[in-house]
Amino acid sequence: MVRFFYCMLFITISVSLIRCSNTTTEPPTRRQPPTRREPPTRREPPKPQVKELPRTWNPSLPVLNQDKRKTYSYVRSIIHLHSIYSHDACDGNPRVKGKKNIPCLKRLRSALCTDRIDVVFLTEHRSLMGEGDPIEQIMLYQEGDERLQDGKTIANRIKCSNGHTVTVFPGAENALMPVG
Repeated sequence: MVRFFYCMLFITISVSLIRCSNTTTEPPTRRQPPTRREPPTRREPPKPQVKELPRTWNPSLPVLNQDKRKTYSYVRSIIHLHSIYSHDACDGNPRVKGKKNIPCLKRLRSALCTDRIDVVFLTEHRSLMGEGDPIEQIMLYQEGDERLQDGKTIANRIKCSNGHTVTVFPGAENALMPVG
């Protein structure tokens, strides 16, 4: 066994010496000073390819199925919604040249009908809500809508052209607001 070990050691050393003897040695070269490089040209980053995403959401949602026992009703609701009576509605433009952004209000009403929203709880900011408009306007009331009353107007029922109705309750964003 020892003899085998010495043989292997001898072969390993011999192979190493042969390899070293075949290499050529060149005298060390003097280090060249670095060449002046041109600054890299600024390339535009590649533009991302915009792929159209598959539509996974139908913008005109179906009517919700009712409970067969008529014990419960399923409703789509929005519990925190701003309209033209809040500074952060209409992409930050609830007023245009000091007047209400009526096109934005129309788009909001239309979206509520198209998406078949059943109940909306407005959470307006008092800075624009307190401008002296009647409560019916703050509830987005327009001719053809139905005022829901219990001695006084408590909500507005928007009658949509597709037959759907949206009930709109007024509200203000303040310290007493139960939902954020």
